[in-house]
Amino acid sequence: MKKLRNFSIAELEQWQVNKQELSKLMGLKENGSFDYSLPQDWLNRQTEKTGLSYDLIRSTTFWVYDNNSIGQPISGCTEIQDTIN
Repeated sequence: MKKLRNFSIAELEQWQVNKQELSKLMGLKENGSFDYSLPQDWLNRQTEKTGLSYDLIRSTTFWVYDNNSIGQPISGCTEIQDTIN
């Protein structure tokens, strides 16, 4: 998978982009299949683990499928993506 772009919380707050616009800025369209929705249990655990807001994680993270995989979370927010890696 090609490296995707991600952005700081400050940049995302300044731009006020929606999830569809963020997917385009990240380059998700060129990388195959992805879903806007997230598994609820993963979202809850990630919120507890990071202390970051539920809404921030939900609005900046995608479930990305690569080569028939079961999918993995990828965030357009640098601070969230750092906790996923």
